[in-house]
Amino acid sequence: AGVLGVTACAMARSAGADVVAACDPVVECRERSLLFGATHALTDAEEIVDLTSGRGADLVLELAGSAGTVRGAISSARIGGTVILAGTVAPVGAVDFDPERVVRRMLTVRGVHNYHPRDLRTALDFLAGAGRSYPWESLTAAEYPLEQAEQAFAAGNRRPGVRVAVVA
Repeated sequence: AGVLGVTACAMARSAGADVVAACDPVVECRERSLLFGATHALTDAEEIVDLTSGRGADLVLELAGSAGTVRGAISSARIGGTVILAGTVAPVGAVDFDPERVVRRMLTVRGVHNYHPRDLRTALDFLAGAGRSYPWESLTAAEYPLEQAEQAFAAGNRRPGVRVAVVA
């Protein structure tokens, strides 16, 4: 439930999703997700199976980019569900999964990287419209001048789920 995660929560709720579950091990991030439209703030993906009475989620967005979150995403999707992997933009090592479970559960697993200009238009339209009701300013922890860039990176590492700004 970092910046991408809470953005996904806000857009999903604004698009009409009845149930939006955000999973994050960090309490602060889980609490923040509720401000951005999540209806449930969970510690890990295994709780999605419990939340859905064993059914699993229709759509799972993996945005954190770790081997554990990829495994959790695949295991928490329903039969016929879709898993979108977008967070793994750097090597995380191999992820073990049982391909028989993917086949028998008829999962669609798709990787997404880069954006098309129409995606940016969608995001800007959302921010100018329904997105105005969310506390986006809470996602910026602090601003630093360019000469304090190292301190900015250190501060960013101490505050999961938010960003710091470096201004010139």
